[in-house]
Amino acid sequence: MSQNPYRKQFTLDTPMQVTVEKEVAELIKAMSEHAKIPESEMVNTALRRYISAHGDYIPKNKKKK
Repeated sequence: MSQNPYRKQFTLDTPMQVTVEKEVAELIKAMSEHAKIPESEMVNTALRRYISAHGDYIPKNKKKK
């Protein structure tokens, strides 16, 4: 896990298999190598941002109170 003091720490503990476009996979790999941040952490952060921007997709029973 990254040691960036400005990034909220979280634990990556649940594997999930997804299919993505080749270009997306290549860019994540290149960004990960360049920024020295694990690919899993980059993808998790991107998904958290997507979720926060699309809260209307979250079922009512899954929304945090």
